[in-house]
Amino acid sequence: MKTNRLLLWLFGTAALAAACSESSSDEGTDPTPDETKTEYIAPEPPEAVNSANLLRITCFTTLSDQSLFATQEPTALTAFINNASPVQTLYLFERSDFRLGESLPQVEIGLATRSYSLFAQTEATSDAVKGTGIVTRQLVEAFDAVWEGSLRTSGCTFSAPLAQPVTTTVYTSRFEDRAAFETLVARRSSVLQTSGIVVGSIANAVKSDVEEWLRWNLKNYRIVFAGSSSTTYDLFVLTPVGFVCRSLEARTEAALPYYSLTIEKL
Repeated sequence: MKTNRLLLWLFGTAALAAACSESSSDEGTDPTPDETKTEYIAPEPPEAVNSANLLRITCFTTLSDQSLFATQEPTALTAFINNASPVQTLYLFERSDFRLGESLPQVEIGLATRSYSLFAQTEATSDAVKGTGIVTRQLVEAFDAVWEGSLRTSGCTFSAPLAQPVTTTVYTSRFEDRAAFETLVARRSSVLQTSGIVVGSIANAVKSDVEEWLRWNLKNYRIVFAGSSSTTYDLFVLTPVGFVCRSLEARTEAALPYYSLTIEKL
């Protein structure tokens, strides 16, 4: 048991270090100034749902500036995760903040649920480290981070447990401005149009601007939003056109709000 705890702790720490470093990979390309842009509108997905090709993601978030675990212990979710049916592919804990020298919430959850734990940091290191905790039982093959300008995003790559396993990268971040999306598209456009999924939050004030910009600057994608006029942020799911977010439902567990997502590989 001590060995397992040490391995999980090391894995979580390594992921945190990866998120804090700027990725040297550049899978996208900057759009050329002379390139003629055309509006992209995704085709309607098939009505029939293939249940064998569903990724299930649970995202805990208050869609505010409040720390998720300000009033709740992370391990309060242990039974919820261990007893989940159907099994979830990933759990995201937005604003799973911690202070340097203290235990990481996602590591506590990972230990209690026998899962891997990672951390996608969204702000430069300070006394209170802000970001999204990631917990999964999938074997993570790589942890990709892009830190440039106002963009702070990280994503885990794994073989998605579908009818035919597909290598997928799920990124997460909190977006405060359009510039972060511009950088994301410039650096990861090829992934976003093939196998990259982004599940994160976006400031309400810039959502419409970002949505309009994407229509003219990215191809082969789908995006959906969830939130309300009373929340500071909206949750969003950005997928390649070969995927579609089939459901995005608001729920609560252990007094913590979360969204239940199902994403189908078409």
